[in-house]
Amino acid sequence: YKLKEVEALQENIIKDNAGNFEEDNQSQKTNSGSVNSSGRDNDDPLWSAKVTNNRELQSRIKQQDEHLDAIGSSIQELLHNGSAIETVLDDQNQILEKLDDGTEDIIEQTKMVARRADRIASRPLLPWSSPKSDFKCFVAVEHVETRKFLTIEPHKGNKVVLHEDLHPDLSVFEVHERPDSRLIGFMNICTRKWLGQSTLGYVVCNAKYFGRNEEWELDDGNMERTKVLCASANWGNGGWLKVDDSNGYFSVGGYDSSEKQKASMWSVAVFDA
Repeated sequence: YKLKEVEALQENIIKDNAGNFEEDNQSQKTNSGSVNSSGRDNDDPLWSAKVTNNRELQSRIKQQDEHLDAIGSSIQELLHNGSAIETVLDDQNQILEKLDDGTEDIIEQTKMVARRADRIASRPLLPWSSPKSDFKCFVAVEHVETRKFLTIEPHKGNKVVLHEDLHPDLSVFEVHERPDSRLIGFMNICTRKWLGQSTLGYVVCNAKYFGRNEEWELDDGNMERTKVLCASANWGNGGWLKVDDSNGYFSVGGYDSSEKQKASMWSVAVFDA
């Protein structure tokens, strides 16, 4: 746009000087008796000055054109370089995203190995005895997306549901922790049954003891805003708990970083004993 304005200004200057040149030429023809064959007075100093000024103007316009051409070429080169830099940055961002995903997978793999080691270490010597655990606190588990509470319905076979209201018994759980481990268990204070995973993979709350299928783990130990992992899922590798917001259906997915991103977010509120 600026280049077009400069070019238009130059054309107007040329036209004005051309008009002035013609007027002076006509004046010289009229008032002077000694003119050359083309009608111009070679001895008139005003005429010589006009010619000189016109030549200088043409020279300056030519220099400006060359300068504008050089600027235009530089702008095109800058635009090309900017496009190339943008492409390189996009490629680097994709590489960083892949590295980040790979790092997350390595972290989850490391957690999985540590979790399996903890489960083996806490295994009792006698096969008929239960692993030890220590009581920690009372909690209510809230689904962040729907603001509903994890609740047990005894009249429906201890079905695990999400309820809008916090029931003082059906929505409150005891939290027990394995010694020297991040594995925890949730026991409903009303039914005295443990939250876990059935042999068919469903999320249930009907176990009488805190066994292997009732072991859970909070993401990085943060209880206020966390994702919850079922330690027994996927043959002991673990699986992230998620809820379908449309129908409230509970399911346990995989344990890698992509499955973790799909998992539901929970808030675990602690109550005084």
